Amino acid sequence: TDSTPLLNRHFINPYKRMYWFKRKHFYLNLFRRSIAEFIGTALYVFAGATSVSNFVGNERPHLPTVALTFGFSYAGLSAAMMHVSGGHLNPAITVGVFIAGGINVLAAVVYFISQLV
Repeated sequence: TDSTPLLNRHFINPYKRMYWFKRKHFYLNLFRRSIAEFIGTALYVFAGATSVSNFVGNERPHLPTVALTFGFSYAGLSAAMMHVSGGHLNPAITVGVFIAGGINVLAAVVYFISQLV
């Protein structure tokens, strides 16, 4: 009934995935993820800069306040952006995730550019 030889039947995969760049809506999703990375990184830098610039005149910034502001803002923003883009918010983390195989080359480059702008 089946004309395919037994050896070749093993190599036919009806569930073969398409290439990642040919998937439907890949580039639209990549744009949405890059916008999320841009907004998250901008808010992260804004929160950190305002915590340092809060001090007036010769008054030095209180180090634990600045450190906690950076830490809590990173934790909150990465949790908020996690479902959209993975919540990297930092080019170093993006490079690390790329090296570990978590994202592809195109997404890494787009994330890197959107985080540096």
